[in-house]
Amino acid sequence: MPSETVLVTNCSAGGIGAATALALAQRRHHVFTTARSIQKIPADLSGLSNVTLIPLDVTSSESVAAAAQTVAASGRGLDVLVNNAGVDYAMLVLDVDISRAKKVYEVNIFNTE
Repeated sequence: MPSETVLVTNCSAGGIGAATALALAQRRHHVFTTARSIQKIPADLSGLSNVTLIPLDVTSSESVAAAAQTVAASGRGLDVLVNNAGVDYAMLVLDVDISRAKKVYEVNIFNTE
């Protein structure tokens, strides 16, 4: 099977994104790993030669554009996007802050704020 390039959002240590990115990298795919702060990407992932770290805040159009430019400039193209980034908000329905609930929806569905 030929190696593919994969971009995984939210690869902070201890999360699903980091575990997914590591599994893909171990299968010899080139993985673009992202996090709002790349220092949060675990060393066992960030130290691999087939991993490229990219700072990315999915709620920022400028950050998304910069990440896309980094991928384009790599010359590798992009085969797969694993959009793992998201936020949560658990609250009793009667206590929901509507503006916060809208923000969660915007981030998780459209990746905008």
